[in-house]
Amino acid sequence: MAKKKTKKRKVLKVSLNKKQSKQVLWIVILMIALILIVLLTPYIIKTYINSFVYNKLDFQKTQLGDIKFYSTKIPVTNLDGEVSGSYSLNFRNDPRELESIGYDVPNNQVIFKKENVTYISFNPDMQVCEDNGIALINFASFLRDFGNLEISSAVTDYDYSKENNLSFVTCEISPDNTVILLDSGEKTEIKRISKKCYQITYADCEILPATEKFILIILKDYMTYFDRD
Repeated sequence: MAKKKTKKRKVLKVSLNKKQSKQVLWIVILMIALILIVLLTPYIIKTYINSFVYNKLDFQKTQLGDIKFYSTKIPVTNLDGEVSGSYSLNFRNDPRELESIGYDVPNNQVIFKKENVTYISFNPDMQVCEDNGIALINFASFLRDFGNLEISSAVTDYDYSKENNLSFVTCEISPDNTVILLDSGEKTEIKRISKKCYQITYADCEILPATEKFILIILKDYMTYFDRD
């Protein structure tokens, strides 16, 4: 009887040891998994969740306080057509979400002449919004810095221009210049009015999405250069 009890105790002890070993193993596995999650989560978020490709450009989503930015670097070429650097650009809107803004610009080609002034001419009666200032500054900066263009502001109302000592510019009176008309309306959209004249219309204070959409149209055409072998 004593031998049987001793044998049973040994079997029970072995069984308990195996069970404890399995528990320890699972605890170790869970700890390793937890450590990997902690270490890899920022990388996964940065690489796969907050990064995406749009119009052949790599975008990275970042946040500064309450403001979200969608940043990209645009390849810049030298006179030999070789990539010599990049131009950093920050959008305030997700470029993918701007797909909903309609536009009519044949072949995505916005025509500029570097030897002529490019005018951003706005309707002085357009809707005043919180983002008007930042939208116009960012838009003009992109055209000046990336496009290497001379940018000048103007208005589409003659009387207002005279009263406030501003330039009066419309597509009809400046056919040799690229003119970008800016106004508010019932629908946010972009249209080509004539060969070098374009109309940006924003509704519900969507001036920032509208101007950023115009930039994306320019970049869509620009990036086709890199499709060549």
